[in-house]
Amino acid sequence: MRLRFSRIRQVRPAVAAGVAAVAALIAMQLAIATVAAAADPIVSQGRPVLASSESSTTFLAKNAVDGNTATRWNSKANLDPQWIRVDLGKKLSLSKVSLVWDTACAKSYQVQVSDDGTSFTRVFSTTTGDGGTDNITLTATGRYVRVFGTVRCDTTRGYSLQEFKVYGAPQASPSPTRSPSPSPSPTATPDPLVSQGKPAKASTEADATAVAGNAVDGSTSTRWTSVSGVDPQWLRVDLGAIYHLSRVTLLWNTACATGYQIQVSDDGNTWTNIFLTTNSDGATDDLPLQGNGRYVRMFGTARCTATAGYSVNEFKVYGTPAPVRKWLSKGRPALAANEDPAAPATNAVDGKLDTAYTSAPTTVEDPQWLRVDLGARYQLSKVTIIWNGPLCSQTYRIQVSDNDIDYSDEFTTASGRGGTGGTENIYLNAVGQYVRLWNTLSCGTNLNMSVTEFKVYGAPPVPVPAVGTITIGNQNGSFLNDRYTGLSFGIEQLRRNSINMGNIAQYLKTLGPGVMRWGGSTDENLWWTSTNEPMPTWAEWTLTPDHLRKLNTLAVTTGWKVILGLNLKHVDPPRAADEAKVAKQILGDRLLAIEMGNEPNYWLNYSPAQYYADWEQLRAARVQAVPGVPLLGPSVGRVGAGDVYLNQFADAQQAHPDLAVLASHFYPSCSRSASNGKINIPNLLSEDWHNRERLRADLVAGLAARLHVPGMITETNSVSCTGLAGVSDVFAAALWGVDELMSVAEAGDQALLLHGDLGQCDSPAYAPLCALTPQNESAGKMHARPIYYAPLLVQQVGTGFIQPVSNDATSVVRAYAIRNGTRLRLVLVNVSDPANSSGYPVKISLGATYTHGDYFRLTAPALDATAGVTLGGKSVTDSGTYAGPTHTTMTVNGKTLSVTLPAGSATVITLTP
Repeated sequence: MRLRFSRIRQVRPAVAAGVAAVAALIAMQLAIATVAAAADPIVSQGRPVLASSESSTTFLAKNAVDGNTATRWNSKANLDPQWIRVDLGKKLSLSKVSLVWDTACAKSYQVQVSDDGTSFTRVFSTTTGDGGTDNITLTATGRYVRVFGTVRCDTTRGYSLQEFKVYGAPQASPSPTRSPSPSPSPTATPDPLVSQGKPAKASTEADATAVAGNAVDGSTSTRWTSVSGVDPQWLRVDLGAIYHLSRVTLLWNTACATGYQIQVSDDGNTWTNIFLTTNSDGATDDLPLQGNGRYVRMFGTARCTATAGYSVNEFKVYGTPAPVRKWLSKGRPALAANEDPAAPATNAVDGKLDTAYTSAPTTVEDPQWLRVDLGARYQLSKVTIIWNGPLCSQTYRIQVSDNDIDYSDEFTTASGRGGTGGTENIYLNAVGQYVRLWNTLSCGTNLNMSVTEFKVYGAPPVPVPAVGTITIGNQNGSFLNDRYTGLSFGIEQLRRNSINMGNIAQYLKTLGPGVMRWGGSTDENLWWTSTNEPMPTWAEWTLTPDHLRKLNTLAVTTGWKVILGLNLKHVDPPRAADEAKVAKQILGDRLLAIEMGNEPNYWLNYSPAQYYADWEQLRAARVQAVPGVPLLGPSVGRVGAGDVYLNQFADAQQAHPDLAVLASHFYPSCSRSASNGKINIPNLLSEDWHNRERLRADLVAGLAARLHVPGMITETNSVSCTGLAGVSDVFAAALWGVDELMSVAEAGDQALLLHGDLGQCDSPAYAPLCALTPQNESAGKMHARPIYYAPLLVQQVGTGFIQPVSNDATSVVRAYAIRNGTRLRLVLVNVSDPANSSGYPVKISLGATYTHGDYFRLTAPALDATAGVTLGGKSVTDSGTYAGPTHTTMTVNGKTLSVTLPAGSATVITLTP
């Protein structure tokens, strides 16, 4: 209950009597509450206090607890949220908080309590604050009390408190009571076996006694066996309908797989990985998983025995029927950027094949779009486009929105197949009310597009369970190595004299062993010379051996490996070979790979075939000049054309692999993309964006496994095109980074490098390290942005094998498991907003028995906080050092663990037997 002094307002006579009666009742309650509160002393005066900011040395946080209303705390102006926190020294029973506001008050704020100063619980909130004095009665316990302001009374000022008074008393000792007998925990009913007896198919069958159907007949005395000595091989089962999958069990015969993937598909043609391993050892692999599909496939990439094939006694798939997917768009309102009056947008959703929507023949608008309003939010699974003859789209996107303003790309392509009236089926995993076809390039010489039918399929969204259920498997997936994390920089940053000054090297060393990539779009206009040749007119800057010696100093100091970019856009084989030769001479074993070009899918009039031809030219020159220098590529960008490059490049490499790393770049979105509308924190942390990022990671890891090389995401960040202030530079980006790093590792990729530069903090917004002033920039004195804490957390997780995880609450919590010997570590990211969400409870089936546990957390005052980030209660120092997290002991005894995860946090739990 909130009790405060209120200003007197005029009351209409007709209700005056009623108001008087209510006022009398309130006055009585006020008197009672005041007497009760007065019994507890003030416990905050003179106690240690901390604030998110202080406007100057005159208006310090300690002024709010000095007992003097002539002094005050002021936050910095024009910033939300801001907070002030008092440490009471020990956990107390709290009865009242009194806030004496200065004129710069809070319109919206919360009072929060905490036992550890990190995880806070809201005990009071208001959105109607108007200054003066707020007396708030409480029934709460805690050591730390925080006022958390979210909206200021005056948007040109900050928050200001003359006094922050907390009243309370020591906690009363409870009377002993008899503990009731614990009720047995309900046992979840496992999902049924859905694959037995279903149609099965395989890439090959060794003979008539080892057919695919044997793997789904329920008998371990029969088996499917592929032909010997051939990779890859696959085994597929058709479940007959789309299922939500929770587990796959493989009973291997002696001819097993060391490397394989579990994949799902709705149509038997387009496949998505849901599990990858290169570390299987046969016997039985029991995999808790999550995915949706009608077809489930084991895709083998490496055999246990080189002379044998693959052999599976039983291929068991467990799950439940997925919600029925309905045709949602038929007859719904449709709109287009422009239309032929004789062929309006509504024709595309009328269910008829003899009508079509056509864009206006006299108004050529780029881009053109067609949008349907489904009337409510749905879980979207499929879009079918029936093109009207040659008026198709070659390059287009499928986009989804909740409000018809903020759209996210859910599918992109640069190879539309509608040239002769074809049909395209696009499978989605997205939620939204509005679905839009966004055309950027029509087929051939056409200037318009025409769609006979635009069909959208889906089902109502699955509600978030009250308690999340997470199941951890016991099968080793990919290995999380000690050089998994790293940073990417534009190669032009090597011009800075400051890279070996200040604290840059220390920041890198704090992240442990890592990989630094120096490349980016500047590669395309880079001129290499080892003989001081003049720069041609097309070039923007010159790279010389002196720059590489500077880079080598940084590599030696930090112990990091180097990926060095090479100009492939201006093909010059002798020059490229010379750069590789000199780089190897200077960097030695610290040179991890040469990156062959940067995002060639964006180059005009360029194709995957041309890229491979140029790759081969430069490779041959490099082999002749300096054998043994590893090559990395194709390093494509985020759009759908990147998928085309990756697939075609992998196909070309399959015959004679000559690369060391299959690499890709990926950003969820671009800050300059007009098609995406507004990009915000909910977008960044959404399940849609998570799935989009994971699809590229799965593709890279799967293709790399076929080629028997590592896959890497060598450039990424929250938002491309220099990032976005308020999204890329806040704490939400750190949570995104933890989820991205762990998800890409789970997919099977061997490194993920966050991109940025070493300039000032005003731009780019996504840089993990930046300088606060021009002087600091010149001196190499960097500041760690919140996203820096993402690789720092992963570095604290350490090495180990990723375990399969099933999780029914991925819209709220992202869950990952890493096993190293008998130690199990869990990484649990609650992406909900603490401003409007409380902690989320999860029950975790651990797959083994554990008796000891501890945890630490990544937290900040709010998702949009730019400061106050802590990992295990500690922050990175200005010098770039980190003392390590404080671990908090937790009770665990058995095979299950129940825990409540604070909103807007990442928790690392360590469990041992």
